[in-house]
Amino acid sequence: MTRPFNVEDFAGMLDDAAVFPPGNAAVPDAVRAHLARRAQPESELVGSLVVSPGHLAEVTAAMPDGERIAVSVVIRDLSLLPEVVRAVSAESRLQLSAVELAVAGASGVAAAITAVERHLPPGVDVWIEPGWGEDTLAAMDRTAAAGHRLKLRTGGTEASAFPPVPALATAVVEAVSRGLAFKATAGLHSALRHRDPVTGFEHHGFANLLLAAARATDGLAAVLGVLGQSRGDVVAQGLLDLGRDELHAVRTQRFVSFGTCDVAEPHQDLISLGLLATPAGVA
Repeated sequence: MTRPFNVEDFAGMLDDAAVFPPGNAAVPDAVRAHLARRAQPESELVGSLVVSPGHLAEVTAAMPDGERIAVSVVIRDLSLLPEVVRAVSAESRLQLSAVELAVAGASGVAAAITAVERHLPPGVDVWIEPGWGEDTLAAMDRTAAAGHRLKLRTGGTEASAFPPVPALATAVVEAVSRGLAFKATAGLHSALRHRDPVTGFEHHGFANLLLAAARATDGLAAVLGVLGQSRGDVVAQGLLDLGRDELHAVRTQRFVSFGTCDVAEPHQDLISLGLLATPAGVA
C-alpha cells in the first residue's frame, strides 16, 4: 500500500463539536479537553471548538488565564449574530474563527448574506446551512455568489436527519461544480459507511465523503459508488492514490472539515485504515 499521509495533510479536519449531541459534553469539560489536545499527537487534526451562542459565557468562564481558544458559533437565529460578534470581541480569551448559519433554503441564504454584510467583521469564515429543501441548488448558487461556504448536515439523532446517498452525492457534485467549499456535520465520527448497531441508522463515512469530493468531477455515478462503499481497503486506497498535493487541494477547496463530538475515533480510524502513520511511541 502507498505510504500513509502525515497529520498536517488532515490539519483542521475535525471541528470539535463535543458539546452537541450525541456527545453532549458539559462546556467546562469540553474546553479542558480541547485545550489538553494541544499537547497531543493529533493536535493538528483539530480545528475550532464549535459552540452555540448560549455556550459563550460558559466557555469564557472555563478558560484559564493566558489561554485563547478559537470558536465557531452555530447560529440558528440570525438576529443573534450582532450579539455573538460583540460577546466574542469583548473577550480576549476568545477568537471568532467562523460562524455557521442554519437557515431555510435560498431565501434564508439571502437573509444570512445580508446579516453577514451588516454585522460580521472581516476574517471570519462563513458557513451557510440551507437544509435539504427543494431549492437547495438555488441556495448553493447564492452562497457561492457571495463567496461563502456550504454546510451539509449528514446525520443526527433521528433516521430522517441522514440524507440518502443520492441526495448527498448530488449535493457534493453540485457544490464542486460551483467551486463551493463545504463542511459537514453530524453522524460522521466513523471513517466508513456503516449501520449503527444500536440505532440501526445508516451513517455516512467521512473518508467516503472525502473521496467523493475528490471524485466529484468524474460524475454522479462515481460519487454514488464512493458514498455507498463500506470496504475500508477500497476507500483508503482511493484516497492514498490521490497523493498529497491532490488531497491538499480537495481539503482546502472542496471538503474542508466536519463536526464531530468525538475526536479520538476519527483519529484512530485514519490510523487503522493506513491513511495516517501511527504516532511515534505508540504500538
